[in-house]
This record gives sequence, C-alpha cells and structure tokens, in this order.
Amino acid sequence: MEEDLDKISEGKTTRLEVLNKFWKTFSKDLSTQLDKKETKKEVKSENKELTINNKKYIIRIGKFGPLIEYEKDGKKAFIGLKGYLQLVKKEYLDVDEEDVKFLLDMPKVMGKVDNKDVTLHFGPYGSYLKHDNSNVKIPNFALREFGKTLTFTVDQLKSFIEFAKN
Repeated sequence: MEEDLDKISEGKTTRLEVLNKFWKTFSKDLSTQLDKKETKKEVKSENKELTINNKKYIIRIGKFGPLIEYEKDGKKAFIGLKGYLQLVKKEYLDVDEEDVKFLLDMPKVMGKVDNKDVTLHFGPYGSYLKHDNSNVKIPNFALREFGKTLTFTVDQLKSFIEFAKN
C-alpha cells in the first residue's frame, strides 16, 4: 500500500486505480470471512421435559450453560444449573423432579445468625450464603460433606460468616 501511495505522489498512477486494486483484494477477504461466519455450527443439545404440579419445566443447554426453563407470571423464567450440577455431581439430563423443586425453593433460609436470616443461593459460580446483605462463600469441605441436602448447624453458619469476614 505504501508503494502505491508513493506512485500516486509521483504521478505514476491515480488514486482511483489504487483504491480499485485495494477493494478487489479486500472484498474477497471480506466475503470469505462472512461465509465462514454464516456456516458457524449451531450447538444442538438434548432437552428434558418434566411436569411438576401441571407446570412444564424444560432442562436444556442455553447460551451460558445448562438451565431450567419454565413460565412464571406469563413470561419465560430461567434457573442456571452450572453451580448446582457441580455441587451434586450430576449431568444436566440427570436433573429430576426433586432437583427442580429444590431449586425453585431458592433462596432457602438455612437459619439465623445475629437475628438475621442466612439464605442459600446458587449463582453462576456455585453456591453461596447471604447474610446481612453480604455474600458468604461456603467452604469446599462443607460442600463436599453436606452435598445436596445442605443442612448446616447455626454454629457452622456462624463459622462460615466469621471466616468470610477475615
């Protein structure tokens, strides 16, 4: 390109000739890239449908990973499954009615510390507790030990909160 600009300044070629030459190469490269983009493969996954209390729940893979899709107040609603599946060591198609009911019950009050609720939540990075407007990480050993039931004593909840403060 630099050589072509020199030729224009020397009067050996015109600006229009240089632009036409550039456009021919550029348009071919652009077409090739656009064709590649259009042929991008769609990821297809299996869906699983559950009916609980006459309500339909679809377990599927979404843009950001596995999820439960259902209707709430006339609109589509979603529950991300990534953190939950890691905790219970399941694949998304193994999610059953018990799992869906458990997740629909979120956030779940686990107990009280300092007269304030400690609630269990599942986010995109796993499970966590919330206390007094603060997120509290559940230590990995506790997750492994208590698995899906996630029942903690008040003393354990206090120790998680204290650990998070330090």
